[in-house]
Amino acid sequence: MGDATRRNIVLGGSVIVIFALAAYLYFSRAGAQAELPQEYTIDGVCLVCQQEARITASFDEPAPSACPHCGERAVYPWMYCFDCNKRFIPNLERRGSGPPRYPIVPSCPACGSRNVRQYVPEDPLQKPIGDAPLPKWPPK
Repeated sequence: MGDATRRNIVLGGSVIVIFALAAYLYFSRAGAQAELPQEYTIDGVCLVCQQEARITASFDEPAPSACPHCGERAVYPWMYCFDCNKRFIPNLERRGSGPPRYPIVPSCPACGSRNVRQYVPEDPLQKPIGDAPLPKWPPK
């Protein structure tokens, strides 16, 4: 057996060992499940009693959440406008028989901007200078 043949056999065996090790590592970890969060925290306001609330909500239940103060399902998460720096709840829309929902593309009721995101108090870029007026409850 020549040197070239011996080298090809060693290289071929090395490739097979590397593929076998990679397959073992891939399939041995495939059974591990990533644990995704089931809940999230929102800072919002109840449109019935107009009290602010920090609520832990389930991803299975969209807004509105139940108010810890009055018990009504009327707590909506605050939104933040990056143009006028105000917190707000956008004008709600009725869709079917369920509770009123945010519009598909919310806009700030104070300035009309669509440069908005959900309000996160810990975000250093969100420094509210006030709140826009809350929408009327119940919406028509």
